[in-house]
Amino acid sequence: MSVTVTPTSTAKPNRMDRRREKTRQLLMCAAIDLILEKGFDETTTDEITETADVGRRTFYNHFDNKKDCVKAAVGERFAHYASESIPVAEKHEDQAIALTISAMAVFNRVSSDPITERLTMYPRLLIDAIRESQRDFITPTVINGVEQERFSSSLPLEAVDALISWGFVGLVLENIAQPDSDNHSTVWAHYLLQNLGVKQEDIGSIIDTARDNTAT
Repeated sequence: MSVTVTPTSTAKPNRMDRRREKTRQLLMCAAIDLILEKGFDETTTDEITETADVGRRTFYNHFDNKKDCVKAAVGERFAHYASESIPVAEKHEDQAIALTISAMAVFNRVSSDPITERLTMYPRLLIDAIRESQRDFITPTVINGVEQERFSSSLPLEAVDALISWGFVGLVLENIAQPDSDNHSTVWAHYLLQNLGVKQEDIGSIIDTARDNTAT
């Protein structure tokens, strides 16, 4: 949960940038489609390039390897889930509620996504995709929550980041293994708030409010 905010460029992409992004999207879409069809291990770089109708050299202009491509594709997919939750979350000035609304919504979408189930044997890849995809919302929300004195932790941010990331993926995998259980998102929210130093007596009411507002 890094608090480093990376500036974003507002420059309008030129034709070459648009063409490059289109090619990147084709490769990522091909990777997702193939993994859903065949699985990660059975999908090759050659199959990704063939499906995307681009050459191998073009692939390596965008990605170092198959795993890098898949991580980027999954991260973008998960980022979409975060963006869906933001309009609801941002209605709340209380950053603990805002973060919990987004966290529970993303948890539900990620754990029900067939691509996640296809990648259960690769928790490190899922963790990296989650970190990349959620950073733009989580980072400023945590910073604002600290300023509100809603969040605090005696642990270094790197340790909190690791605990939260592994906890998220662990609970997602548990949810996939036990789909009939309907409380994993609540467990996840409790775990998240606890690691961010929210007072125990406040956690229940925060989760109740978030549950009532969570986009599904």
